Amino acid sequence: MKLLAKVKHLKYEYPNLKLEQFKMKRFKPIVTVLFLLIFCFYTDLLADVTPVVSVEVGNNNASSRFSAEILQNEWRNRAVEFGACDDPGNFVTADLSGATIVDNEMTLAFAGINLTVSNRDLDGPLQGSPGGTVTLSTSSTLQDSAPRPESLHNTAGQPGFYSELTGSTGSRNGVLLSFDVPQLAFGTWFGDVETNSLGTEAFLRFFDASGNQIGVDTPVPSSVQWLTSEGMTEADCGAGVRGCGNRTTRFIGFIADENTPVSSMLLVVGDDDIGGFGLTEHTSLIGPTLATDFSCGDANLEISKFAVAETQLGTNLAYTIVVNNHGPADATNTTVIDTLPAGVNFVSATSSDGSSCSEAAGIITCDLGIFVASSPSVIIQVEVEPIVTGTITN
Repeated sequence: MKLLAKVKHLKYEYPNLKLEQFKMKRFKPIVTVLFLLIFCFYTDLLADVTPVVSVEVGNNNASSRFSAEILQNEWRNRAVEFGACDDPGNFVTADLSGATIVDNEMTLAFAGINLTVSNRDLDGPLQGSPGGTVTLSTSSTLQDSAPRPESLHNTAGQPGFYSELTGSTGSRNGVLLSFDVPQLAFGTWFGDVETNSLGTEAFLRFFDASGNQIGVDTPVPSSVQWLTSEGMTEADCGAGVRGCGNRTTRFIGFIADENTPVSSMLLVVGDDDIGGFGLTEHTSLIGPTLATDFSCGDANLEISKFAVAETQLGTNLAYTIVVNNHGPADATNTTVIDTLPAGVNFVSATSSDGSSCSEAAGIITCDLGIFVASSPSVIIQVEVEPIVTGTITN
């Protein structure tokens, strides 16, 4: 993989990456040489946490169970894009039938972690407070006839699912899923997550290992696809109508940045009724799923450049180029190219990792070779001699 960075008109040979340039200028007397600060951000990293919310599926028959099954596909595809290995064995789904239940919590060990699923009353704290007692249900559907996914439907003995119908009626109801080892990719099927912008929308909230919220609350909107297929809008929801989360199934999860893995995901239930506040609404879930191996992704390269804002004529000017590989894969044949502007003479260029840097005809080339994922930043120090006064842009 090759990073080609030309510092005046930054040119990149690397797929699917973004470039932003920021310039700062300070004016001094004509005897002063100005060197503009240019910062170039070059990466396809995700935001800290990317929620993944599927469309809704309703009804209880073989077709709807198959449709519920493949709701997971979008989340899996996003995980693969981020670096999860595209191997069925890499995605591990838990059977909650073996979970231990104590009051408002359900705990289960799977895929090398301990998962805790707890009912929460949203009465003030960001993660809520302990809610009503949870149960392990084995009915043929999830809560309120929302369909099971096909892989977790077995008429000879239905796998158990999280259910809770006894939370507070003085606050909204939530489900907190917590991991003893922070995760990069997690999702699960939810049944009966009511939500309506004309009532009260459900939302997601994520937390790090210190219990701090990551980002802001993310709304879980009604599924336009389901409503359209039923000839409905949100205004038609409520009063037992199947839609706006009521009596339907969705797959909901997240993909997290490697620097901000998620320790807890909170889903807060809304209300499908017009003008409803969600104080008597609950939900169910089945099939919590993890992606366990993230060693199959591409390299994610970032380059930045900065300099002393000004210098005097007759004094050399130093500036710095910093390159990072955020992984998960190593980058190969990595090259940084910096084209010097008119008005300076090259003096030197050195790389912190010992890579070779050379200059010819005003072009600096540093061959970084194999750039190992998540290794220390490579810092390239460049020194030039200004030979004119005024503003030099690089």
